[in-house]
Amino acid sequence: MTAEATRLARPLSDRMQAALDLPNGARFYRCALQVNPFAYLARHNKTTAFTSEDDYNEAIIESCLETGIEVIAVTDHYRVKHSASLVRAARDAGLYAFGGFEAVTKDGVHFLCLFDPDKDDVLERFIGECGIHDTDQPSPTGSKDAIELLECAKNWGAVCIAAHVASEGGLLNKLSGQSRINVWTNPGLLACALPGPVSDAPDELQALLDAAEPGAAARKKTQTVLNRLWLAPRPELAEFADRGVRIFKADSSVSVAAMTWGMAIASYPFFGKVSELVGRLSALQGDCASAQVQRRISETYGERASAYRVTNRVLQSQANWRAIKRAEKGRRLVRLESIAVSNERAVAWLLEAALCYVGKPVSLASLSSLAAIYPFALKQPLAYVASKSPRLELRSQGAGNQCVCWRVGR
Repeated sequence: MTAEATRLARPLSDRMQAALDLPNGARFYRCALQVNPFAYLARHNKTTAFTSEDDYNEAIIESCLETGIEVIAVTDHYRVKHSASLVRAARDAGLYAFGGFEAVTKDGVHFLCLFDPDKDDVLERFIGECGIHDTDQPSPTGSKDAIELLECAKNWGAVCIAAHVASEGGLLNKLSGQSRINVWTNPGLLACALPGPVSDAPDELQALLDAAEPGAAARKKTQTVLNRLWLAPRPELAEFADRGVRIFKADSSVSVAAMTWGMAIASYPFFGKVSELVGRLSALQGDCASAQVQRRISETYGERASAYRVTNRVLQSQANWRAIKRAEKGRRLVRLESIAVSNERAVAWLLEAALCYVGKPVSLASLSSLAAIYPFALKQPLAYVASKSPRLELRSQGAGNQCVCWRVGR
Protein backbone atom coordinates (compact mmCIF):
# COMPACT_ATOMS: atom_id res chain seq x y z
CA MET A 1 0.00 0.00 0.00
CA THR A 2 1.38 3.41 -0.92
CA ALA A 3 1.93 6.18 1.61
CA GLU A 4 -0.89 8.16 -0.02
CA ALA A 5 -3.33 5.25 0.25
CA THR A 6 -2.33 4.71 3.87
CA ARG A 7 -2.97 8.36 4.65
CA LEU A 8 -6.42 8.21 3.04
CA ALA A 9 -7.31 5.03 4.93
CA ARG A 10 -6.75 6.55 8.37
CA PRO A 11 -9.84 6.55 10.61
CA LEU A 12 -11.81 9.75 10.93
CA SER A 13 -11.17 11.97 13.91
CA ASP A 14 -13.73 12.02 16.71
CA ARG A 15 -14.86 15.51 15.70
CA MET A 16 -15.32 14.51 12.07
CA GLN A 17 -17.24 11.37 13.04
CA ALA A 18 -19.45 13.38 15.40
CA ALA A 19 -20.20 15.82 12.59
CA LEU A 20 -21.10 12.99 10.21
CA ASP A 21 -23.41 11.49 12.85
CA LEU A 22 -25.50 14.66 13.01
CA PRO A 23 -28.90 14.66 11.24
CA ASN A 24 -28.85 15.72 7.59
CA GLY A 25 -31.70 18.17 8.11
CA ALA A 26 -34.86 18.87 10.11
CA ARG A 27 -36.11 15.98 12.24
CA PHE A 28 -39.87 15.76 12.73
CA TYR A 29 -41.49 13.92 15.62
CA ARG A 30 -45.01 12.57 15.82
CA CYS A 31 -46.50 13.82 19.08
CA ALA A 32 -49.58 13.37 21.26
CA LEU A 33 -49.58 16.37 23.57
CA GLN A 34 -52.91 15.98 25.38
CA VAL A 35 -52.97 12.46 26.80
CA ASN A 36 -55.21 12.15 29.86
CA PRO A 37 -54.27 9.90 32.79
CA PHE A 38 -56.49 7.03 33.93
CA ALA A 39 -57.90 9.02 36.87
CA TYR A 40 -59.25 11.66 34.46
CA LEU A 41 -61.55 9.08 32.86
CA ALA A 42 -63.20 8.10 36.14
CA ARG A 43 -63.52 11.70 37.35
CA HIS A 44 -65.28 12.78 34.16
CA ASN A 45 -67.33 9.57 33.73
CA LYS A 46 -65.59 8.63 30.48
CA THR A 47 -66.35 5.19 29.09
CA THR A 48 -63.31 2.89 29.10
CA ALA A 49 -62.61 -0.81 28.75
CA PHE A 50 -59.79 -0.63 31.29
CA THR A 51 -60.27 -1.44 34.95
CA SER A 52 -56.77 -0.63 36.22
CA GLU A 53 -54.30 2.18 35.76
CA ASP A 54 -51.51 -0.21 34.82
CA ASP A 55 -53.54 -1.75 32.00
CA TYR A 56 -54.51 1.71 30.76
CA ASN A 57 -50.92 2.94 30.82
CA GLU A 58 -49.70 -0.16 29.00
CA ALA A 59 -52.32 0.27 26.28
CA ILE A 60 -51.47 3.96 25.79
CA ILE A 61 -47.76 3.19 25.39
CA GLU A 62 -48.40 0.26 23.08
CA SER A 63 -50.61 2.43 20.89
CA CYS A 64 -47.93 5.14 20.74
CA LEU A 65 -45.26 2.67 19.72
CA GLU A 66 -47.51 1.09 17.06
CA THR A 67 -48.41 4.45 15.49
CA GLY A 68 -44.92 5.93 15.62
CA ILE A 69 -45.64 8.53 18.32
CA GLU A 70 -42.34 9.42 19.98
CA VAL A 71 -43.38 12.34 22.23
CA ILE A 72 -46.34 12.61 24.59
CA ALA A 73 -47.55 15.06 27.21
CA VAL A 74 -49.77 13.84 30.04
CA THR A 75 -52.17 16.50 31.27
CA ASP A 76 -55.10 16.74 33.66
CA HIS A 77 -57.12 19.75 34.83
CA TYR A 78 -54.85 21.49 37.37
CA ARG A 79 -53.55 18.09 38.58
CA VAL A 80 -50.23 16.30 38.20
CA LYS A 81 -50.06 13.55 40.82
CA HIS A 82 -52.35 11.19 38.89
CA SER A 83 -50.26 11.69 35.73
CA ALA A 84 -46.95 10.62 37.28
CA SER A 85 -47.29 6.87 36.70
CA LEU A 86 -48.07 7.24 32.98
CA VAL A 87 -45.21 9.73 32.56
CA ARG A 88 -42.78 7.31 34.23
CA ALA A 89 -44.03 4.33 32.21
CA ALA A 90 -43.71 6.27 28.95
CA ARG A 91 -40.14 7.33 29.73
CA ASP A 92 -39.23 3.78 30.71
CA ALA A 93 -40.57 2.64 27.31
CA GLY A 94 -38.28 5.08 25.49
CA LEU A 95 -40.86 7.77 24.77
CA TYR A 96 -40.15 11.42 25.54
CA ALA A 97 -42.85 12.38 28.05
CA PHE A 98 -43.63 15.93 29.19
CA GLY A 99 -45.28 16.47 32.53
CA GLY A 100 -47.74 19.32 32.95
CA PHE A 101 -51.37 20.22 33.43
CA GLU A 102 -54.36 21.66 31.63
CA ALA A 103 -55.24 25.11 32.94
CA VAL A 104 -58.67 26.70 32.80
CA THR A 105 -58.48 30.48 33.07
CA LYS A 106 -61.07 32.65 34.77
CA ASP A 107 -62.31 33.70 31.33
CA GLY A 108 -62.92 30.03 30.50
CA VAL A 109 -60.05 29.30 28.11
CA HIS A 110 -58.22 25.97 28.29
CA PHE A 111 -54.43 25.84 27.91
CA LEU A 112 -51.91 23.00 28.05
CA CYS A 113 -48.87 23.91 30.15
CA LEU A 114 -45.99 21.53 29.42
CA PHE A 115 -42.64 21.36 31.22
CA ASP A 116 -39.21 19.82 30.90
CA PRO A 117 -38.60 16.79 33.15
CA ASP A 118 -36.42 18.84 35.49
CA LYS A 119 -39.58 20.73 36.55
CA ASP A 120 -41.51 17.59 37.63
CA ASP A 121 -41.08 18.35 41.34
CA VAL A 122 -42.34 21.95 41.22
CA LEU A 123 -45.50 21.58 39.15
CA GLU A 124 -47.75 21.62 42.24
CA ARG A 125 -46.33 25.05 43.14
CA PHE A 126 -47.17 26.40 39.69
CA ILE A 127 -50.73 25.11 40.07
CA GLY A 128 -50.94 26.95 43.41
CA GLU A 129 -49.87 30.17 41.69
CA CYS A 130 -52.97 29.79 39.52
CA GLY A 131 -55.14 30.00 42.67
CA ILE A 132 -55.92 26.28 42.83
CA HIS A 133 -55.70 24.87 46.34
CA ASP A 134 -58.75 22.56 46.35
CA THR A 135 -58.89 19.86 43.68
CA ASP A 136 -62.24 18.35 44.69
CA GLN A 137 -63.88 19.90 41.61
CA PRO A 138 -63.54 17.82 38.43
CA SER A 139 -62.39 20.85 36.45
CA PRO A 140 -61.50 23.81 38.69
CA THR A 141 -61.15 27.33 37.31
CA GLY A 142 -58.01 29.32 38.03
CA SER A 143 -57.69 32.91 39.26
CA LYS A 144 -55.81 34.21 36.20
CA ASP A 145 -57.19 35.29 32.87
CA ALA A 146 -55.66 34.07 29.60
CA ILE A 147 -53.10 36.87 29.25
CA GLU A 148 -52.01 36.53 32.89
CA LEU A 149 -51.60 32.77 32.53
CA LEU A 150 -49.45 33.17 29.41
CA GLU A 151 -47.20 35.57 31.34
CA CYS A 152 -46.91 33.05 34.19
CA ALA A 153 -46.11 30.24 31.76
CA LYS A 154 -43.28 32.33 30.33
CA ASN A 155 -41.85 32.85 33.82
CA TRP A 156 -42.19 29.14 34.61
CA GLY A 157 -40.36 28.14 31.41
CA ALA A 158 -43.44 26.28 30.16
CA VAL A 159 -44.62 25.59 26.65
CA CYS A 160 -48.18 26.94 26.47
CA ILE A 161 -50.64 25.53 23.92
CA ALA A 162 -54.25 26.61 23.38
CA ALA A 163 -56.23 23.38 23.73
CA HIS A 164 -59.13 22.38 21.42
CA VAL A 165 -59.32 26.00 20.20
CA ALA A 166 -62.50 25.66 18.13
CA SER A 167 -64.67 23.70 20.57
CA GLU A 168 -65.97 23.99 24.13
CA GLY A 169 -63.46 25.86 26.29
CA GLY A 170 -61.29 26.68 23.28
CA LEU A 171 -59.75 30.09 22.72
CA LEU A 172 -61.68 30.76 19.50
CA ASN A 173 -64.91 29.57 21.09
CA LYS A 174 -64.72 31.41 24.42
CA LEU A 175 -63.20 34.75 23.44
CA SER A 176 -64.20 37.25 20.78
CA GLY A 177 -63.20 40.61 19.40
CA GLN A 178 -60.05 42.33 20.58
CA SER A 179 -59.61 40.10 23.65
CA ARG A 180 -59.38 37.06 21.38
CA ILE A 181 -56.92 38.80 19.07
CA ASN A 182 -54.79 39.83 22.05
CA VAL A 183 -54.49 36.25 23.26
CA TRP A 184 -54.07 34.76 19.77
CA THR A 185 -51.18 37.10 18.95
CA ASN A 186 -49.55 36.92 22.38
CA PRO A 187 -45.91 35.77 21.98
CA GLY A 188 -46.36 33.45 24.97
CA LEU A 189 -48.88 31.33 23.01
CA LEU A 190 -46.60 28.93 21.14
CA ALA A 191 -49.16 26.65 19.47
CA CYS A 192 -52.81 25.68 19.28
CA ALA A 193 -54.59 22.36 18.96
CA LEU A 194 -57.69 21.51 16.93
CA PRO A 195 -59.95 18.52 17.65
CA GLY A 196 -59.82 17.12 14.12
CA PRO A 197 -58.78 18.55 10.75
CA VAL A 198 -57.97 22.21 10.23
CA SER A 199 -61.12 22.54 8.11
CA ASP A 200 -63.18 22.11 11.29
CA ALA A 201 -62.00 25.50 12.56
CA PRO A 202 -64.75 28.14 12.60
CA ASP A 203 -65.22 30.34 9.55
CA GLU A 204 -64.20 33.43 11.48
CA LEU A 205 -60.69 32.04 12.01
CA GLN A 206 -59.57 33.64 8.75
CA ALA A 207 -61.01 36.99 9.84
CA LEU A 208 -59.11 36.67 13.10
CA LEU A 209 -55.86 36.09 11.25
CA ASP A 210 -56.55 39.02 8.96
CA ALA A 211 -57.24 41.28 11.95
CA ALA A 212 -54.00 40.31 13.65
CA GLU A 213 -50.94 42.41 12.88
CA PRO A 214 -48.89 40.32 10.41
CA GLY A 215 -45.35 39.61 11.43
CA ALA A 216 -42.26 40.14 9.31
CA ALA A 217 -42.40 36.57 7.98
CA ALA A 218 -46.03 36.94 6.89
CA ARG A 219 -45.30 40.27 5.19
CA LYS A 220 -42.33 38.72 3.41
CA LYS A 221 -44.44 35.82 2.13
CA THR A 222 -47.12 38.21 0.88
CA GLN A 223 -44.50 40.31 -0.86
CA THR A 224 -43.00 37.19 -2.45
CA VAL A 225 -46.37 36.12 -3.85
CA LEU A 226 -47.11 39.59 -5.21
CA ASN A 227 -43.69 39.76 -6.80
CA ARG A 228 -44.09 36.34 -8.42
CA LEU A 229 -47.54 37.19 -9.78
CA TRP A 230 -47.23 40.75 -11.03
CA LEU A 231 -44.29 42.84 -9.83
CA ALA A 232 -41.36 40.60 -10.70
CA PRO A 233 -42.61 37.44 -12.42
CA ARG A 234 -40.33 34.76 -13.79
CA PRO A 235 -38.56 35.94 -16.96
CA GLU A 236 -40.57 33.61 -19.20
CA LEU A 237 -43.81 35.09 -17.81
CA ALA A 238 -42.80 38.78 -17.75
CA GLU A 239 -44.29 39.58 -21.17
CA PHE A 240 -47.42 37.57 -20.31
CA ALA A 241 -47.89 39.57 -17.08
CA ASP A 242 -47.35 42.87 -18.91
CA ARG A 243 -50.05 41.98 -21.44
CA GLY A 244 -52.41 41.13 -18.60
CA VAL A 245 -51.85 44.56 -17.06
CA ARG A 246 -52.42 46.25 -20.44
CA ILE A 247 -55.66 44.32 -20.95
CA PHE A 248 -56.98 45.48 -17.59
CA LYS A 249 -55.90 49.09 -18.15
CA ALA A 250 -57.70 49.11 -21.50
CA ASP A 251 -60.89 47.63 -20.02
CA SER A 252 -61.30 48.00 -16.27
CA SER A 253 -64.49 45.94 -16.37
CA VAL A 254 -62.34 42.83 -16.78
CA SER A 255 -62.47 40.76 -13.59
CA VAL A 256 -59.45 41.33 -11.37
CA ALA A 257 -60.00 37.83 -9.99
CA ALA A 258 -59.78 36.37 -13.50
CA MET A 259 -56.49 38.13 -14.24
CA THR A 260 -54.94 37.20 -10.89
CA TRP A 261 -56.20 33.63 -11.24
CA GLY A 262 -54.54 33.39 -14.64
CA MET A 263 -51.21 34.59 -13.25
CA ALA A 264 -51.55 32.23 -10.28
CA ILE A 265 -52.05 29.05 -12.33
CA ALA A 266 -49.28 30.10 -14.75
CA SER A 267 -46.82 30.93 -11.95
CA TYR A 268 -47.73 28.39 -9.26
CA PRO A 269 -48.45 24.83 -10.48
CA PHE A 270 -49.65 23.95 -6.97
CA PHE A 271 -52.36 26.64 -7.18
CA GLY A 272 -53.34 25.22 -10.55
CA LYS A 273 -53.50 21.68 -9.16
CA VAL A 274 -55.79 22.67 -6.29
CA SER A 275 -57.96 24.64 -8.74
CA GLU A 276 -58.16 21.66 -11.08
CA LEU A 277 -59.19 19.34 -8.25
CA VAL A 278 -61.89 21.70 -6.97
CA GLY A 279 -63.15 22.20 -10.52
CA ARG A 280 -63.37 18.47 -11.23
CA LEU A 281 -64.80 17.38 -7.89
CA SER A 282 -67.49 20.09 -7.86
CA ALA A 283 -68.39 19.84 -11.55
CA LEU A 284 -71.47 17.62 -11.17
CA GLN A 285 -73.07 18.71 -7.89
CA GLY A 286 -71.66 22.21 -7.57
CA ASP A 287 -69.87 21.36 -4.35
CA CYS A 288 -67.38 18.93 -2.86
CA ALA A 289 -65.76 18.07 0.45
CA SER A 290 -62.52 19.85 1.28
CA ALA A 291 -61.26 16.50 2.60
CA GLN A 292 -61.55 15.12 -0.94
CA VAL A 293 -59.27 17.85 -2.23
CA GLN A 294 -56.78 17.30 0.60
CA ARG A 295 -56.78 13.56 -0.05
CA ARG A 296 -56.05 13.99 -3.76
CA ILE A 297 -53.27 16.46 -2.95
CA SER A 298 -51.69 14.00 -0.50
CA GLU A 299 -51.82 11.28 -3.16
CA THR A 300 -49.82 13.55 -5.48
CA TYR A 301 -47.48 15.35 -3.06
CA GLY A 302 -47.38 12.94 -0.12
CA GLU A 303 -48.68 13.19 3.45
CA ARG A 304 -46.97 16.47 4.27
CA ALA A 305 -48.17 19.02 6.79
CA SER A 306 -46.88 21.79 4.53
CA ALA A 307 -49.00 20.52 1.61
CA TYR A 308 -52.07 20.51 3.86
CA ARG A 309 -51.44 24.07 5.03
CA VAL A 310 -50.76 25.44 1.55
CA THR A 311 -53.84 23.71 0.13
CA ASN A 312 -55.93 25.32 2.85
CA ARG A 313 -54.47 28.74 2.01
CA VAL A 314 -55.20 28.26 -1.68
CA LEU A 315 -58.80 27.33 -0.86
CA GLN A 316 -59.12 30.40 1.35
CA SER A 317 -57.75 32.59 -1.46
CA GLN A 318 -60.34 31.13 -3.83
CA ALA A 319 -63.04 31.86 -1.27
CA ASN A 320 -61.77 35.44 -0.89
CA TRP A 321 -61.94 35.82 -4.68
CA ARG A 322 -65.60 34.69 -4.62
CA ALA A 323 -64.97 31.48 -6.56
CA ILE A 324 -66.22 29.23 -3.74
CA LYS A 325 -67.88 29.42 -0.37
CA ARG A 326 -66.45 27.42 2.51
CA ALA A 327 -69.54 25.98 4.20
CA GLU A 328 -70.02 23.75 7.24
CA LYS A 329 -66.99 25.22 8.99
CA GLY A 330 -64.90 24.77 5.86
CA ARG A 331 -65.72 21.10 5.40
CA ARG A 332 -67.62 21.73 2.14
CA LEU A 333 -66.62 23.84 -0.83
CA VAL A 334 -69.59 25.30 -2.70
CA ARG A 335 -69.18 26.88 -6.10
CA LEU A 336 -70.46 30.41 -6.36
CA GLU A 337 -71.93 31.99 -9.48
CA SER A 338 -69.53 31.92 -12.42
CA ILE A 339 -67.61 35.10 -13.12
CA ALA A 340 -68.20 36.22 -16.71
CA VAL A 341 -65.20 37.13 -18.87
CA SER A 342 -66.37 38.68 -22.13
CA ASN A 343 -63.37 40.76 -23.23
CA GLU A 344 -61.88 38.95 -26.23
CA ARG A 345 -58.28 39.70 -25.31
CA ALA A 346 -58.86 38.67 -21.70
CA VAL A 347 -60.40 35.36 -22.83
CA ALA A 348 -57.38 34.64 -25.07
CA TRP A 349 -55.06 35.60 -22.20
CA LEU A 350 -56.85 33.18 -19.83
CA LEU A 351 -56.54 30.41 -22.42
CA GLU A 352 -52.80 31.06 -22.52
CA ALA A 353 -52.67 30.85 -18.71
CA ALA A 354 -54.48 27.51 -18.85
CA LEU A 355 -52.02 26.18 -21.43
CA CYS A 356 -49.11 27.33 -19.24
CA TYR A 357 -50.50 25.24 -16.40
CA VAL A 358 -51.55 22.16 -18.40
CA GLY A 359 -48.34 22.11 -20.42
CA LYS A 360 -49.82 20.38 -23.47
CA PRO A 361 -52.47 20.97 -26.17
CA VAL A 362 -56.06 21.07 -24.93
CA SER A 363 -59.07 19.73 -26.78
CA LEU A 364 -61.26 22.54 -28.06
CA ALA A 365 -64.36 20.67 -26.87
CA SER A 366 -63.11 20.61 -23.28
CA LEU A 367 -61.64 24.10 -23.21
CA SER A 368 -64.77 25.91 -22.02
CA SER A 369 -65.06 23.55 -19.03
CA LEU A 370 -61.36 23.31 -18.19
CA ALA A 371 -61.21 22.51 -14.47
CA ALA A 372 -58.25 24.77 -13.68
CA ILE A 373 -60.29 27.87 -14.61
CA TYR A 374 -63.62 26.57 -13.26
CA PRO A 375 -64.85 29.89 -11.74
CA PHE A 376 -64.98 31.71 -15.07
CA ALA A 377 -67.54 31.68 -17.88
CA LEU A 378 -65.72 32.58 -21.09
CA LYS A 379 -68.26 34.58 -23.13
CA GLN A 380 -66.51 34.33 -26.49
CA PRO A 381 -66.45 31.60 -29.17
CA LEU A 382 -63.20 29.92 -28.20
CA ALA A 383 -62.34 28.56 -31.64
CA TYR A 384 -62.63 32.07 -33.05
CA VAL A 385 -60.54 33.58 -30.21
CA ALA A 386 -57.81 30.95 -30.60
CA SER A 387 -57.68 31.36 -34.37
CA LYS A 388 -57.23 35.13 -34.05
CA SER A 389 -54.56 34.96 -31.35
CA PRO A 390 -50.97 35.51 -32.51
CA ARG A 391 -49.81 33.06 -29.83
CA LEU A 392 -52.39 30.27 -30.11
CA GLU A 393 -53.47 28.08 -32.97
CA LEU A 394 -55.99 25.35 -33.75
CA ARG A 395 -54.76 21.97 -34.87
CA SER A 396 -56.68 18.93 -36.02
CA GLN A 397 -56.14 15.64 -34.25
CA GLY A 398 -58.20 13.23 -36.26
CA ALA A 399 -61.61 13.69 -37.79
CA GLY A 400 -63.69 16.31 -36.01
CA ASN A 401 -61.22 16.73 -33.17
CA GLN A 402 -59.46 20.06 -32.79
CA CYS A 403 -57.10 21.17 -30.08
CA VAL A 404 -55.66 24.49 -28.99
CA CYS A 405 -51.91 24.74 -28.63
CA TRP A 406 -49.09 27.26 -28.73
CA ARG A 407 -48.31 28.74 -32.12
CA VAL A 408 -44.87 27.70 -33.33
CA GLY A 409 -42.33 30.48 -32.78
CA ARG A 410 -44.67 32.47 -30.52
